[in-house]
This record gives sequence, structure tokens and C-alpha cells, in this order.
Amino acid sequence: MKETYDLHNPEMLNSAVCFIDILGFSSMIEQSCKNNSGNQLLNKLCTSINDNINLINPRTKYSGSIKIFTDNIVIGKPIFEDGESELGSIFLSFSAYQLSLILDGFFVRGGISIGDYYANEHVSFGPALLEAHNIENCIAKTPRIVLSKETKKLVKHHISYYSNPMHAPQVSNIFEDVDGEWFVNYLEAAFQDRDSAGYLHAQKIMEQHRDMVINKISQCKNDQKVLNKYEWVAQYHNHFCKLNFSQNRNLQIQGVNNSGRFKFIS
Repeated sequence: MKETYDLHNPEMLNSAVCFIDILGFSSMIEQSCKNNSGNQLLNKLCTSINDNINLINPRTKYSGSIKIFTDNIVIGKPIFEDGESELGSIFLSFSAYQLSLILDGFFVRGGISIGDYYANEHVSFGPALLEAHNIENCIAKTPRIVLSKETKKLVKHHISYYSNPMHAPQVSNIFEDVDGEWFVNYLEAAFQDRDSAGYLHAQKIMEQHRDMVINKISQCKNDQKVLNKYEWVAQYHNHFCKLNFSQNRNLQIQGVNNSGRFKFIS
């Protein structure tokens, strides 16, 4: 079983593929250019991507391929053995990357799929890419990275390895939304450790995330379609805070309907 994409003999491999793009990026470009601040947006984007790219960049040539085109990012990892390592790597790396971009003001959405895929320096190809892009475009809708049906099936198989499913790492890496879709729990990346210092660090991150979401809600309050997307983030934020910072109500975003739409996967 091959572990890497062959540059000299292109061949699709069974892979875990994640496709993401920045929410509302076309509008950002149009608005910034109208305001003569296009170069400021460009510099902000370049700085954010350059500062955070190591979070998802494959460590070795054997660990996958990454492609970036402006606001679109694709990472593919050939599945070796049962795929738990490759999927776990995508969940962890994209959680950290998604959170870092958001703290810079760039909210993203995307899809994760399992299937045939090939990539080299110039090419990104395969049905797994098409499915991941379709999930991002048609299913994600809000700033979330959604898992395909086949990916969910594989994750359920990995969870079955554990005598107590709630001890499986996937349970903290993924949430289930009210529509039944599973998405990457990117706020988990706020925790470097689960000790007292880790909680203090995570609390500071959550304060930044809270303020960024509140700012976005304020900016789009007259556009209900866009507002719904950031209200979703606010609900997710409050749900995560309720689970992890129940004693600190100041972290909650006020005026949000916390309807219990999220739950642990099983």
C-alpha cells in the first residue's frame, strides 16, 4: 500500500481530503477595493496564512500534500492501514488552523471526504476532492468543516476500538449539529493542555474568539443571511464554553439562543 503520491507516476490513492475556503472572501475583496484598502486585506491574508501554514503543512513528503490558491486550501493524506492516524492528523491540524484564521478575522468552512485522490506540485485531482468541495459549497453553509458520510462511517469504526466510546479522542475532536452533520470542533485547539495553565491559556483564546464573533455579528446585523452564519458560531461558542468554562459566564456571548443544537458524537 503506497504511503505517498508518486510525482513520476501519477496514480490516485485512497485518501483523506479536506477542502476549505474563507467565508465571504469575494465580498471582502470587492468591499476593500472600493474603500481603497485592497492592499491592506491582501497583506492581512498573506500574514495570516504565512504565520499559520505550518499547522497543516505536511511534516514529511510521506504525510500528504497541501495546495493553496488564495482563499482555497486542500490537503490530502493517503490512508495507510486503518486511516485513524491520517484522519486524526487532519482533525487536529485543521482545528488549530481554523481557529488561528478566525482569530485573524477569517472564518472558514469546508468538507472532509474519503476516496481516490492525487496531488503534486501543480495538480489536485480525484473524486474525493470533488466531494469535499461539494460539502463545503452545498452542505457546510456555516463556518464549519463537515465530514462526509464515508468519513463519519470510518470515524465510527475508529471509536469502536475503545471500550468506553467517550474516551475516544474523536469525541472531543468532532461535534454533531442539529441537522445530523458532523463537524470539526475547532475550539478544542484552544487547549494546549488540560492543566491549570492550559485552562488559563484557553480562556484567553476564548475571550478573543468571543470578541471576534461579536464584532462580526455587529458588522452584518443588517444582512440576515450572513448574520445567521455568525449566530451559528455564537451558539457553538456558547456550547463549548458551557462544557469547559461553566463557571465563567463572561465568556458567553449574550443575546444568543442556546437551544442545545450540538451534541457529542457516538
